[in-house]
Formats: sequence, C-alpha cells, structure tokens
Amino acid sequence: MFLRSKLLSKRIQEIAAKAAAISEDVLLFEEFIALPHYGSVILRFDLKKEQYSLDEVDRYENLLRSLVGEAFLIDFMGSVYRKLGIEPQKLPSILEELYDSYREEPIFPLAYAQEIREDAKELLRFCGLGEDLPVWEIQPEEGEILLLLLAEENGEPHTVTKDGSCVHVMEVEQRSCRSLMGAAFYARRKNISLLRALLRA
Repeated sequence: MFLRSKLLSKRIQEIAAKAAAISEDVLLFEEFIALPHYGSVILRFDLKKEQYSLDEVDRYENLLRSLVGEAFLIDFMGSVYRKLGIEPQKLPSILEELYDSYREEPIFPLAYAQEIREDAKELLRFCGLGEDLPVWEIQPEEGEILLLLLAEENGEPHTVTKDGSCVHVMEVEQRSCRSLMGAAFYARRKNISLLRALLRA
C-alpha cells in the first residue's frame, strides 16, 4: 500500500522536521489521513503551546501550507479546536449547519490522489466490497486500518480480519464530509485556518 510506503513516510517525516524547526517545536506532527474520494491526504498537527489565538492558528496553518505546497491538506488535532471553542463531538452538527455555505466550493485532487485511490480499491477488494464504492477515509494504524465509506447516513461498524490483517469498516454520512472538504478548500483559498472556516457556523 502506498499509505504504508517508505516514500510517503519519508516525505511526511521531512515536513514534520521542518515544521518543528521553523516553529521552535510548537508544531508537532501527529497523524495523517487519506481521503480517496476527494483525492487528498491530510496531515494533522498539534500546537505545543498553553495558549494561542485564532490569528495564531491561521498563521501556523499558512506556515504549514508553505511547506507542503500542493501535496497535502493541513489540519489540527481536536485539542486545538477545543481550546478555541469547537468541541470535536459537535463537529457533525456544525458541518451540517455549514453545508449550504461550502457545497459549491471547488474541490480538486492533490498530489497523491491516484495512489490513495488505488489503496482504496485494494482495501475494498480485501473486504469483499465493490471497488467503485466511494471511500471517504483511510486511516492506517499499528496493525489495523480504519476504512470509512460515504453513504446517505451513518452505519454500524464491522471488522474484516484476514491473513493477519484487520480492517474496521463503517459508513459515514456524506453531507458532513462534503461540507468539511468545502470548508478545507475555502480556508486554503482564503489563507485562513480550517478552524476559522468552521467557526462561521
């Protein structure tokens, strides 16, 4: 799988090291998530500061964008959202509220779209599912993978285990996902943080 390749790992490690260096260790890389249907990989960071403003979050996100160029999207961990007024568990209702604001925002695939879409097909085959199903998210973790499929509404999770590999599969409501991607590309276009774009709700 491309998502577990040395090529991707090395690229992310390089970005993480540069981010830490230019921010004096404020920016800490935490995880990456692939979004095959929309052709993007998101790098998620934490802010190692006790306090920060929304303007600072904007500045740090733009700093990260300058490092990744057209290769990745950028986001922060839930702890950053929480400090500035968005509880992660409230995000689905916020995204539903913002759906009309961002549904027309252009979304385009980034650098690794083809590779992560091939990974999605491989995982769908592994799970005995049709290759054309829209995959919202792939999150590789130690010894297992989370696979989220776009659907009309949220579904019950199930697990496929085979040949020593484990994939957790679940359907997620597609309107919220479209809203989130629209907000991410709006933020990118306006040079603001995704967090600020979500605070419009």
